[in-house]
Amino acid sequence: ESDRLFRAARVFAQVVSLFQGDFKAARYWFAKPHYALEGASPLEFSSSELGAREVEVIIGRLEHGIPL
Repeated sequence: ESDRLFRAARVFAQVVSLFQGDFKAARYWFAKPHYALEGASPLEFSSSELGAREVEVIIGRLEHGIPL
């Protein structure tokens, strides 16, 4: 259980960075279903280490302007 919380916190910190500290926008993006994650939210996908890594890849692509 603590691993899931740590993963979600780690990924959420990256989302906040992506949104340049805008917690409201980051929280919205993190909880909203995303087509690149088969309709799941980044929060849901981050429940496993593999899913969290996939969300991190998406964040990296968005940071560098690479389309999904």
